[in-house]
Amino acid sequence: MISNFLSENLKIITQNNPNIECHLFPFVEPPSSTAPLEALRKSSDKAFFSIINDDGRNAVFDYGYWKERRLKGEEEIWHKALVYELSDSPNTWVLIATGATESYSYAIENYLLKRIIKAWTSFLSTQIMLELLRNDCANPVILYYSFKHFQEENPEGWKTDTKYGPYTIQQVVDELKTSEGRLGTITYREEHSNRKLTLHRNGYCKGNKLHRVLSKYVEPIAKMWARDFRLFSNKERKKEHNYKVNPLVVNFKKPAFRKVEDNTKFIRALSELPDIGYSVIHGNPYLSISVLNYKDGSSLDIYSFGQDRLFIVPQTRTTPDSIKLICETAIEVIGSAEVSEYSEDVYGGQT
Repeated sequence: MISNFLSENLKIITQNNPNIECHLFPFVEPPSSTAPLEALRKSSDKAFFSIINDDGRNAVFDYGYWKERRLKGEEEIWHKALVYELSDSPNTWVLIATGATESYSYAIENYLLKRIIKAWTSFLSTQIMLELLRNDCANPVILYYSFKHFQEENPEGWKTDTKYGPYTIQQVVDELKTSEGRLGTITYREEHSNRKLTLHRNGYCKGNKLHRVLSKYVEPIAKMWARDFRLFSNKERKKEHNYKVNPLVVNFKKPAFRKVEDNTKFIRALSELPDIGYSVIHGNPYLSISVLNYKDGSSLDIYSFGQDRLFIVPQTRTTPDSIKLICETAIEVIGSAEVSEYSEDVYGGQT
């Protein structure tokens, strides 16, 4: 349900044009960070942000872009944005911004969200991205999409390709299946309509028909992020009595570790992650890997038992970001999966 504040201020930021293309971004407020609106209010950089409407839980603000102002001389170019908390999901937020992609990327994504608000986000699997698209549009015309796929002969292992359509969604699915690719971004238009949308695997959307994008994509993604954050939080052994382990299980939709080459492929992906150190305790036929995240000091162990699941066992310090990174890497390398908490009733005897 869109609140009166949101409904009225959407008209302000889109200048009463509901078809204007906007940038939309879901995120979660980590408990250790300053509340997003409080961080925005306390921001000392008035050259970037100026709040014009604030009801305590939601705010509308102007934001500028210094390169544009400098290039335009004395003419200052400002855009409008809105940040609001979901009424039915506390600490779960959505940011909507108008204006050029360059100004959004610089002022909002790379400055406001990362340095001031310090937003937490998760990731979208290829399966979820396609489900969101199918639930929104019966016959989308795919204009272009990018995907990563593994090439053994490639020195870096992974290659990113971009394909320009038009394609049907089935053609995209077939290509991803053939190449074992993972979607990065997909842009489509609705058949017989001027409606257009871009969806990134980091949850960012760009599109018109704003109310529909919010209800079909951004708010559902924000709630997924909140669920992921709860799932990945407080998993350190020191959070449990007597340092009891609190594992997570990544259940894949298809057999993943059928041969040594599959294990090697996953290990190679770990080796390419920045700020990650790892030791392979055992690599054939099952995996046993210890991982250390140099950036935040997290440590965890990874095990494969059977062909279709990984067990992630956090140690005495493990952050939600480090767990997210390992889950995201596994899903990107192997394919669609669901992450859940370990249950002795379900998995007992397999570890």
